[in-house]
Amino acid sequence: MESANVPSGVSDQPRSEQETLEGARNRARSAARGYPHADYWVGIEGGIEDTGSMAAFAWVVIKSNTLEGKARTGTFFLPDEVAKWIRKGKELSEADDLVFNKHNSKQENGAVGLLTNNVTD
Repeated sequence: MESANVPSGVSDQPRSEQETLEGARNRARSAARGYPHADYWVGIEGGIEDTGSMAAFAWVVIKSNTLEGKARTGTFFLPDEVAKWIRKGKELSEADDLVFNKHNSKQENGAVGLLTNNVTD
């Protein structure tokens, strides 16, 4: 198994279900172009959506030469203080770092890790 850092083709902080799914799909397609001899490719994209409460989730797209499957993770809701920063234009990771006094938490266990004391990553 190889991992690749490929572009999502969506904003750095997807803010809807549709944009997040599009980012995961684009990542799988980009991986397929970069590694054409692989058996399958996986794209993962995390996103948020403000439905009055700030929801966080991810989409996963797995693609082969002939098939494509997709799955959405469970949703968790962000604390009001984090949501406040996001509504002011910060990305989720920036808001997490401000609220939890961290640096570059996105590259560790992210929001779910911070909220569960790293029980879930």
